[in-house]
Amino acid sequence: LENGIVEAALKSGKSEFAFEFYNNHRKTIDKIYALWSFLRNNQLEFALKIANDEDYIIFSNYYRDKKQFAKSVYYLIKGGEYVGQFIYDITEGEYAKEKVNLTDLFEQAIQKITDFKPKAVVKISKNLFDEAKESKKPLKEELIAISEKLLLAMLPTTPENKWKAKAHLLLHKIYKKQGRQELAKQQKDLAYSFDSTIKLKHQYKAYFKAKEYAKSAESYAKYMAQTSKEYEWYEDEVEAFFDKDLYEESILLIPVLLDKIDDDFDKMRFYNLLGLSYLRTDKLNQANKAFISAYKYDKTEKNVQKNIITCGKSQFEKGDFESALETFTFC
Repeated sequence: LENGIVEAALKSGKSEFAFEFYNNHRKTIDKIYALWSFLRNNQLEFALKIANDEDYIIFSNYYRDKKQFAKSVYYLIKGGEYVGQFIYDITEGEYAKEKVNLTDLFEQAIQKITDFKPKAVVKISKNLFDEAKESKKPLKEELIAISEKLLLAMLPTTPENKWKAKAHLLLHKIYKKQGRQELAKQQKDLAYSFDSTIKLKHQYKAYFKAKEYAKSAESYAKYMAQTSKEYEWYEDEVEAFFDKDLYEESILLIPVLLDKIDDDFDKMRFYNLLGLSYLRTDKLNQANKAFISAYKYDKTEKNVQKNIITCGKSQFEKGDFESALETFTFC
């Protein structure tokens, strides 16, 4: 119904009303169909606003079949399995008969680069670069060159350091792939200068790979403290240290993660993991405190209760009867 109203308004010459209606019904309207409607009715200014708002990219009045093109653009932005289909359509498939090559197509985007969100440009560039890895020459070189051009065109117009950093980091990967090591290093340094957390993440991975686990944990702790992703983003990395029996490193990392967790079950889970890390490094009083914190977040978890008793037994065996009594009394 919403798309029908947009189409009817456009047919009636009421493009401003159509765009206002689209904005008011964005949660329920079919965005791809709406994009096609504005394109098909030659309302390119409004189509560009929709495209930019939704992180699509529009090469204006390029293809006669606007609906299919709008879908292809959507797939290109969303990435994954669809990027290859988009490139096939342009180079070999149904659009090939129009004798349009990818470079010509993306030159239009470069000319209008200030109209596009940095996020969209970086995402498209990454999709093209990823697709290049699976392609053969000469398409491989063309895709990489287009990705590079888009990023270089975007950088002077982007005020946000976040997207500058992502663009430079992708350029680093492009130049590294091409064997242009000096340029690759320059781009990596630029990425670090705009976002220091990228360097911390790289350091963490490099140290972990080199089995310098203490340095790796220190870098990752700083990375967690300086970034604001949902806590689930960090869980696997933190658990990787515990799974390798790196308990001192886990003791460093888990409290930083706990500061980010807002779910009671996960609070219990990681306090329990912290308690086990203390227990296995013979820090019984700290272990007991961590287990008790876990218990407070979920009093039904039997593993936590068992760990508290185990901790009490260890305290007793070491002659710390007062602490053991306190632990057993809590149970």
